[in-house]
Amino acid sequence: MSAAPPQPADERQQAIDQDLKDLKRGLAVNYAGYVIKLAHPALLILVTRSYGADNWGVYVAAQSALMIIARICIMGLDKALLWWIPQQPDHARLTGVRSCLTWTTGLAALATAGLALFAAPWVAAIVDAPETTIPLRIMAFALIPMVLLEMTVNIGMGARRMEPNVVARETVLPISMVAGALALFPLGWGANGIAVAFSLSYAVALVVAVIMVRKIFRGEADAHEGLRPPQRIITYATPMWGAEMANSFLLRVDVAMVTYFSGDMAVVGVYGVVVQIANTIRNIRRSFDPILLAITSKVGTTRDNARLAAGYSYATAMVIATQLPILVFLLLFAEWLIPLFGKDFTGGEVAVVILCGFWVVNSATSLAGVVVAAYGHSVATLLNTLGTALAQLILLWQLVPAYGLEGAAVAVGLAYTLQSTAQLLEMRHFTGGFHYRADVIRPVIMALIAGAALWAVYALVPDPGALWARIGMMAAFAIIYGAGVFGLAARKRP
Repeated sequence: MSAAPPQPADERQQAIDQDLKDLKRGLAVNYAGYVIKLAHPALLILVTRSYGADNWGVYVAAQSALMIIARICIMGLDKALLWWIPQQPDHARLTGVRSCLTWTTGLAALATAGLALFAAPWVAAIVDAPETTIPLRIMAFALIPMVLLEMTVNIGMGARRMEPNVVARETVLPISMVAGALALFPLGWGANGIAVAFSLSYAVALVVAVIMVRKIFRGEADAHEGLRPPQRIITYATPMWGAEMANSFLLRVDVAMVTYFSGDMAVVGVYGVVVQIANTIRNIRRSFDPILLAITSKVGTTRDNARLAAGYSYATAMVIATQLPILVFLLLFAEWLIPLFGKDFTGGEVAVVILCGFWVVNSATSLAGVVVAAYGHSVATLLNTLGTALAQLILLWQLVPAYGLEGAAVAVGLAYTLQSTAQLLEMRHFTGGFHYRADVIRPVIMALIAGAALWAVYALVPDPGALWARIGMMAAFAIIYGAGVFGLAARKRP
């Protein structure tokens, strides 16, 4: 694609200001969601303590298999619509949406029937967990709402609106799932109770998402009436489908390898909790993907590198600024946090810290992959994911037998570090620059200053390992760091 004529300075500044406004609104929505989601860890602890590591491990294994099946049904069309919608005129943003929904819903219906009627034992054998057969049959009925939820929230995010994603998928879904599991526990269904709660939670979240997205697009109609999506959507979605399939494998192969080498569902359950906690940090970065992709997709049509750098750097800075205090919290309190999930959940503290450390380091570079995808290079996204999956498989095979959960954490972290490095180089190749501004380093400087205060408390207290001492360290870090980040967020950018 050739570069578009340069925009006048005032128009460019208006576009940059709008991009930053949308990013800040997305950040505010995410932060509001974090406050609401504070109930989720407490409820999850109650679930794991009630059901035990064995039942939780069965659920984790079944969920891993189901997520891959859902990705097959989506065909990459969710990410294609996220890329496509920002490029459409305001009156025709829903062009092609109906045909995409028709195809994905049809595939999900076929998969539901196949899994519920005859394929569940076969899938359970593939993940080497025959205990998951009945939970898989139950969870099969979540496939249609799972697929439609992914499609719906991505349609909303294509309009630069994060609210459906944060409210429906990231808040209503997890909280209703754990609340439902707790409500069903007295029935004594074991892992099947968690499976029922899983299916019901997706139905509830889908209803919420549909209501919210319909309000965003009120008065707009789908201008494409055919059953076949527009060709540009298909061209973009085809390699993205492969990338999403590979990514689903990538996100769950660690669970499969831990299951295979340990042969103990209790160990799988502990690793599932490790991943849940580490995803607290990882999802902060991933929550910026949709809004940055929607913004950058529009920027990609003009090839305005100044506008790209403004949005990319601000998003990277805000991700790092949000993740760092959570990493410090986990470094200080992980040894007390893991046992809260139950007496069987022990031995995952080091793995949590390893994974979280990798997610923070990778956040400085991994948003480059969003830029690559937003500029239309879905084939590069596919190749990146395939390479990462291969690297992770090799690393897991080598490290899990020798080092257990810590080995799995190192393998996952190293594989994604390789991926983010490749994505950064690709962004440089496709866009002509790395697009980092001073915004990115500021939260790191703030963290170093706040870290010095934490270290001072550590050096002064008589028993730095005591809980009260660690609370003091965290307070010293939070006060200084919070003041600095508030100044960064409030600072007017050119």
